[in-house]
Amino acid sequence: MENRKVIILICISVAAAVAGSFAARVSIESSPDVTPGIVPEQVGVWKSSDIKMNDIERELLPPDTEMVKKLYAGPEDREIFVNIVISGKDRRSIHRAEVCLPSQGWIITGKETVFLSYEDCAGRQKTADVQKLSVIAGKKSIEINSLVLYYYIGGNRVTGNNLKRIFFTVCDRLFRGRQTRWSYVVIYMSVYRDEKDTLCVLKDFFKQFMADMDKTRGGI
Repeated sequence: MENRKVIILICISVAAAVAGSFAARVSIESSPDVTPGIVPEQVGVWKSSDIKMNDIERELLPPDTEMVKKLYAGPEDREIFVNIVISGKDRRSIHRAEVCLPSQGWIITGKETVFLSYEDCAGRQKTADVQKLSVIAGKKSIEINSLVLYYYIGGNRVTGNNLKRIFFTVCDRLFRGRQTRWSYVVIYMSVYRDEKDTLCVLKDFFKQFMADMDKTRGGI
């Protein structure tokens, strides 16, 4: 498995080097697949309130990066947080959750790929590979267990695999002459009852959340 990853990375690196020679011909996508206006205010029974971008985020992210942060409140005082980073010209704004969560005080205790479905605006069933992280954060004397789902949207593609995202980016530069503006979506929720139950809630939320955005955008 590790050798396979190394081979993939080498191939991507070579392709990226070739793509660099075509840099003058590459144009940046004028509009990303995800824009702040398509993020739903309500997802089923979950009603949202906006969270402002903080000073640290403004300082760390490139100036043309957009961010949408929402807190969705649902039944039994449950809450789902959604954080979306929309890249601009500078691609440094997009990264893996494993990079930033530890610096925010989270300890990652488990990771796996889950396949989640949603219906697009044409009524077709789509499936996305999404990364699921089990995390723990300490707050005073209390440990908070949460589940995190994260994935990327760009070029009419949805994937939680960072290698795939890089591969698609290189292909877009080589064969389409464009730089894809990716969006990085993070959905997380404190564990409710147990992880299995919490994941079921997040799966239902993801299904409606993605369907609503796809319908508003006219296709993702």
